[in-house]
Amino acid sequence: MFACRACVQRCLRAVVADSIALQPARRFRSGYSTASEVARLPARGGDGVPLGGYHQTSKIQDPVVSPREGFILRAELKYLSDPLALADRIRALLNAGHYIKAISLVRTASKDMKCTVGWNCVLDGLLREGKVKIALKLYNEMKKRSQVPDAHTYTHLLRALADNTRYPLALGKALAIYHSMYALNSRVKPTIIHTNAVLKVCARAGDMDSLWGIAAKLPDSGMGAPDTVTWTTILNALRHHASTSAGPGESVGEVERRQTQAILEGRRIWDDIVGRWRRGNLWIDERLVGAMGRLLLIGSRPMDWDDVLSLVRQTSAVPRLRPKLGVKAQPLSPVAQLSVSPEEQPASDEESGELIPGGEFESLVRPGHGGPAENKSDKPAPFAFASVGQETLSLVLEACIKLRAKQRAVEYWSLLTSKESYGVRPDQGNFNAYLRLLRVMRSSGEALRVVEFDMPDAGVEIGGREYFLAMSVCARDKLSSNSFDHATRILDLMVKNLRTIDLGVMALYIDIACWTNDRNKIMTAVTRAWQTNVVRGIPFDRDESRKEKAVVLMRKMVGCCDRLEDREMAGYGAWVAKRKILAAQVTRMTPGADKNKARKKGRREEGVEEGEKAEVEAME
Repeated sequence: MFACRACVQRCLRAVVADSIALQPARRFRSGYSTASEVARLPARGGDGVPLGGYHQTSKIQDPVVSPREGFILRAELKYLSDPLALADRIRALLNAGHYIKAISLVRTASKDMKCTVGWNCVLDGLLREGKVKIALKLYNEMKKRSQVPDAHTYTHLLRALADNTRYPLALGKALAIYHSMYALNSRVKPTIIHTNAVLKVCARAGDMDSLWGIAAKLPDSGMGAPDTVTWTTILNALRHHASTSAGPGESVGEVERRQTQAILEGRRIWDDIVGRWRRGNLWIDERLVGAMGRLLLIGSRPMDWDDVLSLVRQTSAVPRLRPKLGVKAQPLSPVAQLSVSPEEQPASDEESGELIPGGEFESLVRPGHGGPAENKSDKPAPFAFASVGQETLSLVLEACIKLRAKQRAVEYWSLLTSKESYGVRPDQGNFNAYLRLLRVMRSSGEALRVVEFDMPDAGVEIGGREYFLAMSVCARDKLSSNSFDHATRILDLMVKNLRTIDLGVMALYIDIACWTNDRNKIMTAVTRAWQTNVVRGIPFDRDESRKEKAVVLMRKMVGCCDRLEDREMAGYGAWVAKRKILAAQVTRMTPGADKNKARKKGRREEGVEEGEKAEVEAME
C-alpha cells in the first residue's frame, strides 16, 4: 500500500482533505532577503547572446543555479584562486553584459576566499548602469558574507549616489554610509576623498545644513583637511543654492538678498582659502577659481562683477586691463554710475581686522614684476599660481560683458589667446561667448574671420548655432555697407560645411538683404533661399521646429517678392509665380489651416442658403 511516495500522499489527502499542500523539500536554501527585490537586468550580453542557464527575472536569488551550473562555476574558480584574477574575470563578464553570472561567480567565491576586490567590481559595474538599489542590497549582502568593505567600496558607493541624486534615498543612504565609517568598530576611516563625495551628494540634493555640518568637522590641517576639490564643491553648492528660482511665497527681493548673502559667505570662504594658499597648505587650480568667479557673477552688483578681474589677477597673475571699479581716473560705464553707491566702494584699509569687500582679492603680484609678491627676505613664495585656460577665458569675457567693457573684453581675448603670452586654445563655448560679444560691438568682419579662420584653426566643430551667431552679428551691423557681403560669405561657408542648412540663418540673411533696400541684393537673397528647396522638402520633414522655421522663412520670402513687384522689371512673371507658390505653401503649413478652410467653406455654404431663401421669399 505504501510502496511509493505517491501512495503515501494519496492516503494523507484522504485524511486531511487537502488542507495541507504537500510539496517536495527544497534542495537549496533560500537567498538573503537583502538581495531578493532588484530591478530587471539585461537578458543578453554585449554580443547579443542570451545568458543561458541563469534566471533572467526581476529578482536575483542565491544561488538559483542548477547543479550543473554550480559545478561549472566551481570548476572555473579553480583557475581563479588569485583575487586579482577573479576581479579581471568579473570585469570581463560585466563588460559583456553578463551581470547575473558575475554576481553568481563572486557569491560562490565568497565561501572559500576573501574577494573584496571582486565585490567592488560588481558594485562599480552596477552603479555605472544606474542600478543603485541593486548595488546597495549587494553591499549589505557582501557584509553578511564576511567580505569586509574597503576604502574603494565606500568611494564607489558615495560617488554613485552623488551621480544619482534622483534616487529617493540617495542623501539618507550616503549620510548613513559616511557616518558609519566613524564608528569604533569600522575598519575603514573616512578620508578627504570620501568627504568630497558625500559633500557632492549634499550639494546636488540641495541639503546645505548637512553640507555645513560635515564641513564643520573637518580639521584645519593634516590628514582629512579640506583640499581644492572640497572648496570647489562648497562654492558650487553655494552658487546652485542661491541660483534656484523663487519658491512659493518668495519675492524677487528675497531672492536677491539670498544671492547677496551667498556671495558674502563665499568671500569669507575665499579669504580662508587665500590664507591657506599663502602658507603653502593648499594648491589652487583653475576649477576653484572658476567656482568662485561664477559665484560672484550671479549677483546684481557691479562691484561683484569687477572683482572677477581682481580674482583672475590674484590667482593667475593676469594683469587687469580695466582699472578697478571706483577709481576716479576711470570713466565708469552707465550701469556702474547708476548702481554703485559710496558704501559699496572697496576700502583700502588693511589694518582693520574685519573682512573688507574686495580686500580678499588683493593682488599677490608686485607692480612691475611677473611673479608673486615677495617678503622682505629673499625666500621664494610657497605658493604657485593657477594655470590659465578656457574656464578663465570664459569667466573674464562674461564679467566684461556684464560691466559693458566691450573693448576690454576684446583685449583680454587677444591677450589670453595669443601664442606669445598665455596661449589659451578656446573651445566652442569660448567662441560662442566671443561671437555674442562681437554682436554687441557690431563687428561683422571680425565675426566672419572667427568662423572662417579661427575656429577651424583651433579644431572646433562649427554647427548651425555658430553660423546663426555669426549671421546675427551681421544683422546687428546692418548699417554697415559691408554687412551683406560678410553675411553672404558666412552663408557660403554654412552651405559648404553643413549637410542640413539652418533655416534660421537663411531667414536672417533675407532680413539683412531687405534692410539694404537694394533690389539686386534682395533678388540674390530670395534666389539663394529658393535654391534650398524649402518649398518641396520641408512639408515632408518630421521635425516640427524645422517646419516652423520654414514657415517664417517663406513669409519673409513673400515679403521680398512684394517689394519686387515692378511690371517693368525683367522676369516679373517668374517672381509672381514664385510668390504664389510660397503663399500657398505657407497657408498649407500654418497650424489650423484645414480648420480655417473648412470654416470658410461652411460660411460660404451658409451664405448661399440664406441667399436662396431670400430669393424664394421675394418671389412669393
